[in-house]
Amino acid sequence: MKNQSYDVFLSFAVKDRAELVHPLLILLQRQGLKVWYSTDELTIGESLEKTILWGLERSRFGIFLITPNSLQQ
Repeated sequence: MKNQSYDVFLSFAVKDRAELVHPLLILLQRQGLKVWYSTDELTIGESLEKTILWGLERSRFGIFLITPNSLQQ
């Protein structure tokens, strides 16, 4: 895992990635925010839970997208 900090931790349902999450990610990055985004930060062989906790600990804020898809997970 990289040793860095983030402005925002972005949590979402995988099914929402293309339609909702990716446009939001681009918008946040264009505003100059450093975003923890699982697709960018997860690598094969790493523990999903540990990686997510690591990202949360290093983020100033969290955005948790609550959608029908996230409620079904």
